[in-house]
Amino acid sequence: MNGTVYLALIFLCALFEDASSAKILAIMLVPSTSHLFWYSKYLRGLLARGHEITYIGVDRIVPGDPRLRQITFDKMREDVLGSDYMVQRAGDGPIEASLMLDRWDHDVSEYVKKSAIFRDVLRIVKTERFDLVLHDISICMFMIGAANLSGKDTPVVGLTPFGRPSWVLDVLENPVMYSSHPHSFLPYGEEMSFIQRVNNVLFYMFSWITRSVYMIEQNILAKDAFGNDLEPLEKILGRMNIIMVNSNEGLDFPYPKVPGLIHVGGLHIDPPKPLPEEIRSYLDNATHGAVYFSLGTNIFTSHLSKEKLAMLSDAFRQLAPVRILIKWETDENVKMPENVKLLKWIPQNDVLAHPNVVLFFTHSGLLSTQEAVYHGVPLLGMPFALDQHANLKKCTDKGMAEGLDYTTMTTEIVLEKMRKIIGDPKYKENAKKLSAIYRDTMEKPLDKAIFWTEYALRHKGAPHLSLFARRMAWYEKTQLDVCLFLLILLLHILFVVFKVLQWLWRRWRKEDTKTKTS
Repeated sequence: MNGTVYLALIFLCALFEDASSAKILAIMLVPSTSHLFWYSKYLRGLLARGHEITYIGVDRIVPGDPRLRQITFDKMREDVLGSDYMVQRAGDGPIEASLMLDRWDHDVSEYVKKSAIFRDVLRIVKTERFDLVLHDISICMFMIGAANLSGKDTPVVGLTPFGRPSWVLDVLENPVMYSSHPHSFLPYGEEMSFIQRVNNVLFYMFSWITRSVYMIEQNILAKDAFGNDLEPLEKILGRMNIIMVNSNEGLDFPYPKVPGLIHVGGLHIDPPKPLPEEIRSYLDNATHGAVYFSLGTNIFTSHLSKEKLAMLSDAFRQLAPVRILIKWETDENVKMPENVKLLKWIPQNDVLAHPNVVLFFTHSGLLSTQEAVYHGVPLLGMPFALDQHANLKKCTDKGMAEGLDYTTMTTEIVLEKMRKIIGDPKYKENAKKLSAIYRDTMEKPLDKAIFWTEYALRHKGAPHLSLFARRMAWYEKTQLDVCLFLLILLLHILFVVFKVLQWLWRRWRKEDTKTKTS
């Protein structure tokens, strides 16, 4: 009896291991260090669950893990983008930003396909079978063709460290309310004027057209990379029924969403850890408050023009005795006022958690914005491109931020904005209110992301979450055929009514003529 029970337990353990441990291919090719933080946190969560991961990315995840195989295009960022590409885009409008993103995506895709490292990717996806493919659909859409080489029934899950860009909503046929849901590249709030609503509709149309052209190009790249017998990428995307987006109801606009669109906003945020002694001491002694200045991982403060740096330096000097902590990425010496401290590396999340930090001077990248909201720190945003303007707009609408235009800023404007935010308690109060909403969730974002990833594994991609509209023809989805039918029916009815009235009129005229004649 004991032997039977023992064998049964072994069988159950083996069954559990088989069900809970999966072989996952993770394709995450956005060349952004901040996005690596997001990827790393998510993938480590999956590794902790016992999954085996093959990660195809730009930067290596450190430290490694025995169950994590890494194939990285280490030199992509410097070879394709350079180090100051974002500063050069300052002042671009939404159309220029959108076209820049398309060119960026094209260059990265070509780089990946032509790289010698890609041969390793091909060998792996052709010879190994994966239980699940994860794909960051922000970039390199042609790489989703790897899912087909693993098997045409392999589940595919999408994800993006961006918020909820239009192309993500399009994949799942998620409805968009153009009247109150501004495009992520437009600096609009949900309450738009008539002209803004016109611009919003036109920009969504522009975005749809450019995305359609982009997908044509990506299909060509995919066939060149994976073989001419590869089915269209749109068909592979049809297997993507779950997409995890870096969005949170506390910061982002409410909107209708399909069940497969999963919000995991703030996934990358950890509980604050003790600060390095140098930073802790500096902030502890900031009795009049401290400003933290950082432009993220993709914009180097040292790459700002000398003229702009001089303006910032002068404004910081006049803000004393408030202390300024700046992330300065190079070893280059630069003259700054006594109340300014430059450091090459700063643990941003931990600094924002310090009670003496009264203002975060930021580029308004989404991950930085989320950390500020999470810790209840007011913002002074200086956006450069892409979704940064929209991120700042959300915070200004909620009363916890002010904005700057990098191209037109002056010392006086910078100083006025900083003094306004630090001196008016409403900014801190609104930031704390928003922080409470942002944190008030049923489950941690990472736990939610892992649950839905494993949900896709358990239910073979979860096709039951997919809208039937994804399998309908475009004229059926838009009800164009129904509208055309009703129009034709109405015209027929009007024609019949016209003919009846015409007949009655003629008969009446005829009877009237007879009466007059008689």
